[in-house]
Amino acid sequence: MNPSFNNSIPVQRIKVSVIVSTYKSAEFIRGCLEDLVTQTLYQKGEVELIIIDSASPENEGEIIQEFQENYPNIIYQRTRERETLYRAWNRAIKLARGSYITNGNTDDRRCFNALEIMANYLDNNREISLVYADQLITTLKNDTFATTPAVKHWNWPHYSYQQMRQGCCVGSQPMWRKTLHDKYGYFQEKFCCAGDYEFWLRIGSQGEKMALIPEILGLYYLNLQGLEHGSNGQALQEHYQVCKIYKIPHPDIKDIEIKPNPVKMEDLGIILQEDEREKLQTIQAISRKRCPIIVIDGVIFQLKQRKLARIWSSILEHWSQLEFSQHIVILDRNNTAPRWEEFKYWPAESYDYNCTGKDARKIQAICDRLQANLFISTFYTSPLNTPSLLLLAYEFPEENGNLPVDLEKHYAILSASRIIAFSSDIAQYLRKLYTKITPEKIVIIEFFEVNQKIAEEITNFFPYALSETKESSQNQVWLELRKLQEAQQTMYLKQQQDYHTMQEMEISLRKLENNHNNLQKDNQKLQEEINYLSSRKGIVKTLAKTSILLLAKIKKKLPIF
Repeated sequence: MNPSFNNSIPVQRIKVSVIVSTYKSAEFIRGCLEDLVTQTLYQKGEVELIIIDSASPENEGEIIQEFQENYPNIIYQRTRERETLYRAWNRAIKLARGSYITNGNTDDRRCFNALEIMANYLDNNREISLVYADQLITTLKNDTFATTPAVKHWNWPHYSYQQMRQGCCVGSQPMWRKTLHDKYGYFQEKFCCAGDYEFWLRIGSQGEKMALIPEILGLYYLNLQGLEHGSNGQALQEHYQVCKIYKIPHPDIKDIEIKPNPVKMEDLGIILQEDEREKLQTIQAISRKRCPIIVIDGVIFQLKQRKLARIWSSILEHWSQLEFSQHIVILDRNNTAPRWEEFKYWPAESYDYNCTGKDARKIQAICDRLQANLFISTFYTSPLNTPSLLLLAYEFPEENGNLPVDLEKHYAILSASRIIAFSSDIAQYLRKLYTKITPEKIVIIEFFEVNQKIAEEITNFFPYALSETKESSQNQVWLELRKLQEAQQTMYLKQQQDYHTMQEMEISLRKLENNHNNLQKDNQKLQEEINYLSSRKGIVKTLAKTSILLLAKIKKKLPIF
């Protein structure tokens, strides 16, 4: 065994270790490595690739060494004998320097920023031990995420341990914390197909939490000759063994008919919905061009503020005619944004002033998903850490008595990297309200120059936006602030619900009291009726007796014949 190392990146910078096992996969390994070295997190120097060549008879080693010469931080080992997949994984994990581990299957592919999105999720959710995302399904060898014609996806469910007991619900491209192996050991090396499922059940049974990122980040190759589908029933047999270990009800293996290739494409996954397809097309376009991206939140069109909406329609109409349009992705709030063929669109939920903390986190998640370099809102929405440019037109940042609206204006102003004011009066008043904002941060564009000059200003601002990196501590402050705001808003909504519930209960109680009073009145009337009838009954009895006595007297007085 001759390990080969390329350690040009300091250990402390490695965040993710991608473990790759290869055996007879020379036709896939080049595409696999190209997919991994173009990941945004790898390009930032935070990913290492650890490849275990399990005595493959093919030429994977030559291809891997070619990549080692051109790319940093690729570790390659070749074993003398063929090993099981999970023994190779364990070998790679013991070499890994990253905080997070993910498996790089040679025939699967990822979205260009999948590793960064998953790692960021684990960074921001310390209680989560493993994260996974949805995957497209392809039958094309060496298909790529950027060009795949795939129209079906797995639609993995949200995690619960009970869900995991029903089947491996995290897919084939999860990311997990390396510390899990310190606590629970490694993959069972006797397995060829189901070792990962056994390990997920092992950690799940101990209460470790897993989470779904509800986005399509991977591309799964349906390989009928691979370990999972081409193992002549071995995958099914191993699944049965795992079920026995964890006491999961399962039909006897003898009762199951094992077919050579029982899997059919039409039986797998579900068709992408229209909004999912639109998102995928946007991501694919970005993947192919990889140009700087501006996310514009079209929230003003949902809020229906006509004057400002007309201004933005005019601006966007002008931008649609420029080469500048290739940079723009518009957040379409509940299908309310005007449509131009030149722009890309990303469907988004309606904006709600009662949930602004959650909305800011969602905006940031979208910016991360699109690898946005700049965020612009048509009103006062804001992300957590993506550089933002704020346009101040007619809507002025004055106090208007509406606390949620004013608070969002303050967030947008304070977090903006650059502010464009549509008049010198607006700029002057802004400086008066926010004395710490430097004049260099504000650009004045008179209203009649808006259409042509804003695009120029944003273009000039791009180099700064691309290079701007906020301190991680500052990012954490904004995140915690938004989480706190989200918790407060949730509490407020709960209080409102409780208040409405109490009002409903009070109304119901009053109705019950009224019903009780009415019943008492009815009861009193009924009693009076009963008393009256009782008295009438006595009179009737008396009258009946009177008639009998009278008849007797008459009989006495009649002469006897």
